[in-house]
Amino acid sequence: MSAPAPSDLRIITSRFDIEDGHTLAGYERTGGYAGLRRALEMAPADVHGEVRTASLLGRGGAGFPAGVKASPRSTTSTTSRLLKCPI
Repeated sequence: MSAPAPSDLRIITSRFDIEDGHTLAGYERTGGYAGLRRALEMAPADVHGEVRTASLLGRGGAGFPAGVKASPRSTTSTTSRLLKCPI
């Protein structure tokens, strides 16, 4: 079996074919950060509900649901926000 041609490989991103897809302007122009902007307009409990509904799994290796892992710490309104971005 031969290796696929380099043009057939799409490893991480759908923006490889976009000339400026690697830039912030190109990312935003193609819908980048739309989900973040939507989440910032939502109440924290609503964001948590979206994560639970999406059935996302944590990155710890045990398959623990991210919606349970990131449960809201309080139900009171606050002006500060925390965005978890596992790398």
